[in-house]
Amino acid sequence: MDGNSSTKKPLKERISFSFTSTPQKIFIFLFIILIVIFLYVSFWGYRQNLSLETQNINLSAEVEAYKQTSIELEERVNKITNNYGSGGGIIVRVFEKLEKDGIIKLVDFFSFDRYHLVYSSDLQVNQPFIWETENAGTQIFNDFELTLEATTVEKYMSKPFDINTNALSMTGIAHVTFQFEVEGVGTVIPIDKTGDPSDVDFEVVKYQLEAIDSGLREAGANDSFELKLMFNSADSAGLYSVFGESETFSGNLSTAEITIEKSER
Repeated sequence: MDGNSSTKKPLKERISFSFTSTPQKIFIFLFIILIVIFLYVSFWGYRQNLSLETQNINLSAEVEAYKQTSIELEERVNKITNNYGSGGGIIVRVFEKLEKDGIIKLVDFFSFDRYHLVYSSDLQVNQPFIWETENAGTQIFNDFELTLEATTVEKYMSKPFDINTNALSMTGIAHVTFQFEVEGVGTVIPIDKTGDPSDVDFEVVKYQLEAIDSGLREAGANDSFELKLMFNSADSAGLYSVFGESETFSGNLSTAEITIEKSER
């Protein structure tokens, strides 16, 4: 025999090796199959979870959209059902001339409802007049211009005043722009808390509106409008210097209409 033939293993040993290695190959093959199945199941589960998450996100978005729509509808309903009273028109206030030989009429404008209040007053004739204020005594005005616009409505309530009459009470905060010429004082315009008028366009006041709807068909007949403004030396120093702590604006309703319904409806 040559050298190569002497190194060959017997056939029995080679057959034995082949049989002993086959289970290992089968095990490896099955293990690979299990890994493939596991990866497939994991990937399928991931896709299912991703799909469910996407559906949940879409569902949440739809729910939020329905909530927003519901809130908007509720606000619209409240604007209708809670708007118990409204009014607007011209109110005439009468003052005595400085010479005490006649009267001066200030023709003011007002408008209000559940969501707004505006009031403006402007002296049409440039003649001095006497104003008996509630807290600051007698003031003589040579010029008068005032505009109020409510920025908040804190209280808004109506109630029966008598058998056919309803009353409305409305309070809140307002901005007031103004320019007065007051005897002995000079020009009065809005000023800030430091007393500087250069960068201030308005002063902040509290207001209280009391309005009455007489219930009569004739527009404005026996209706009433009283607007009380409350001042302080910090937020409304200019107005406070002229009127003191408060002043009420009221007069005869000329071309005006006030309609108030009971809030307990």
